[in-house]
Formats: sequence, C-alpha cells, structure tokens
Amino acid sequence: MTARTRGPARSRQPIGALTPAQQRKIAAVLTPPCGVVDLICDADWIRLEVQHARALTYRVFVYVNGDFRWAWSLAEEHHPEQKYMRRTATPLYGTADLERMRKIFGAKAVNGDPRYKKQFIFFRPDFASGRAALAHLSRVCATIRAPDEDEMRSLREVYRASRASQGPSAPTGDGGALDAHAGAPADCVLVDQA
Repeated sequence: MTARTRGPARSRQPIGALTPAQQRKIAAVLTPPCGVVDLICDADWIRLEVQHARALTYRVFVYVNGDFRWAWSLAEEHHPEQKYMRRTATPLYGTADLERMRKIFGAKAVNGDPRYKKQFIFFRPDFASGRAALAHLSRVCATIRAPDEDEMRSLREVYRASRASQGPSAPTGDGGALDAHAGAPADCVLVDQA
C-alpha cells in the first residue's frame, strides 16, 4: 500500500491578492483624520477614503470608479457595485414587537407568517476601519491590487472625462471625492505597490 503524498505547499493567498505587508500598509494609511487608498478590484477602480462621519467618528467610505450613487444602496435593484459595499439587514419588527404579537395572535400564527420575518436590506458605503474594508474586499473580489502611477493617471483622466460629458447638473452623489483630494498630503495616499 502506498502512502499518499501532498503536492507542493500552496499559498493561502489567492492569485492577484494583496500581500500581508501591503494589507498592513493600507490599514496604516487608512487611519483618521485623513487617508486615501486607490485599488483595482475585479477591473473596477475602488477608492477607500477616510471621512468624518459624525462627532468624534471617522469611517472608511468606498467609491467605485470614482463615484457613489445612492441608487446602489437599495436592495430592490441589483447593481454590480453593491458587492463592494457593506450589506446590512434590519428586521421590520424588533424582538419586543414580535413577543407582543405572539401574545396577541399566538406563537403559531406569528412564527408561521412570513410577513413578520421581513427585513429591510440596505447596502452601506462605509466601514468602521480600513481593516474591515480590506477584509470585505478580499471576500468579494477575485483580484485586488494596487495600481501604479501611470494607471492611476489614466483612471483619473477617464473619470474626469466621463464627469465632463455628463454635464454640471448630473447627480454623482460623491461630493467631488476625486477632486477634493487631488492635493492631499503625500502621507495620506498609497503611492507604491510594495
């Protein structure tokens, strides 16, 4: 009887993924109060940007191809950009409401009726930290990489051209995210791939 041998040791990191050193560097860049990182994920340009959300709170926001649209947040319509966002599901009825309804209508009626199990599904463009955003992107994307300077320059030109062709009244929803950070300090932008 022959013993089975394993093949060569495989790396747990998928092809096209960020190295642990790159992940640590990106997480360090995405710290408050400023931080902007550009990535290429599944052929889409993803911009992770630290923004002030509310009093004493900073969040990492996601922009897909330099833009964010609120239509992407609603689950009623499918958009390919939704995979880069954080999915949240809020039950229509809370636990206390369900207990009160079980007392009124009976447990069998409430537990068996799908109306009481409805959820409001929403895709949020923000994450608590850079590590959380990277963990989500690594789950949903087959390839993640940091673009070089020439590639970023061409992406910015394409984005500006598309915004110019839409006209000044076109709703983008990003508040000019690309233009607002064009002159960001060098320590807030990931510039190399290592």
